Amino acid sequence: MAQSQAEQVREFFQHQHATDRYAELKRKTSELDAAAADRLHAVVCGNVLSIGGVWDFFEWTAAVTHLTVLDLSMEMLNSYCPEGARRVEGDLYDMEFPAGSFDTVVFPLILHHTPRGNWRSCKARIDKAIERAHRWLRPGGQVIIVEYCPNPAWSPV
Repeated sequence: MAQSQAEQVREFFQHQHATDRYAELKRKTSELDAAAADRLHAVVCGNVLSIGGVWDFFEWTAAVTHLTVLDLSMEMLNSYCPEGARRVEGDLYDMEFPAGSFDTVVFPLILHHTPRGNWRSCKARIDKAIERAHRWLRPGGQVIIVEYCPNPAWSPV
């Protein structure tokens, strides 16, 4: 039986974690991750949903009342999810949360993993991810997207 795209991605990240490649990447990006965390800490609030990796250097603040972290891999969740956060294993495109559940939805360094196929289908998947996030937001809530590519070859882009 052929693996689904989500299963292939899950397997990829579990392999990255098992071979220490994830830790190696995190060492290379720690300065950028710290800067991203500072910005996120300044704006996230309330009941927060993080799609994929919680930003490194996460700190509980009085502004964050609850944190839910969604990831394809429980192994990855176990490696980075902060103590006290709710861990949910699942696919962004299949997972359902009740409408109006969150004050903040964060896409920390994850949207670049979601595209598939040609440009139109890649754009459609990004649009769908953001539409889902909006559905899960309470009125007045915020969607925060953090993306960067630490590879020096892509820095000029």
